[in-house]
Amino acid sequence: MAVILVIWRLPRMGFILGRAGVLGHLSKLDLWPAWLANLFKLINFLIVSRSARTDAGQALCEALQALGPGFIKFGQALATRADLIGPELAGGLVQLQDKLPAFSGRLARQIIQDSAGESVEKLFSSFDDMPVAAASIAQVHKAQLPDGRLVAVKILRPDIHKRMRRDIRFFKAMARLVETLAPALRRFRLVTAVDQFESISEIELDLRMEAAAGGKLSENLEADSGSGSHSLIWSAPAVLFW
Repeated sequence: MAVILVIWRLPRMGFILGRAGVLGHLSKLDLWPAWLANLFKLINFLIVSRSARTDAGQALCEALQALGPGFIKFGQALATRADLIGPELAGGLVQLQDKLPAFSGRLARQIIQDSAGESVEKLFSSFDDMPVAAASIAQVHKAQLPDGRLVAVKILRPDIHKRMRRDIRFFKAMARLVETLAPALRRFRLVTAVDQFESISEIELDLRMEAAAGGKLSENLEADSGSGSHSLIWSAPAVLFW
């Protein structure tokens, strides 16, 4: 099953990375066995687009966005590993933090209504359809409650659970395959890394868990300072107000 999954998705991934010129940049990293670096170079030579970006970080950033949310989260993690992928690639991946394409205000309103059981017009006196930040899993909107309080509303992306599960299954299959075909890469503990990635993602995909963590932090801040802090107002798996 794992091999079938890799065979099914790997060509598309290779095509997107190759057309963007990413494989040519990746082949220069001192990470791969010689045969794999040469394969990257060959694919890059055969299918790279004439309009491919020469900026390695920007090219990788755009390719990961095209591949899906799991790849974007993976890129966000890589952005902190300049020691592994070099400063040029890491610098480009910083753009994946909160500057991703947003989903529509109409969809955001529908997700809120489905989660809260009330329309946005009843929940808020005003709601800004334009998000202030859009990341791989969720985006954040400004709103005002009927009592006048200004709040931030975090909303999970539509179908994010299904898309993340699909990407993580692929990562697991790829990690096992790479560790089998390239034993030199086992030092990176790829299978373990994907398992950890999955655990973190499961927490991020349920905003009630974030709310619980935020509530505990708020209690600690109040205890330390003796004053109130910006606190949670309402949460559901897909929507969070604070």
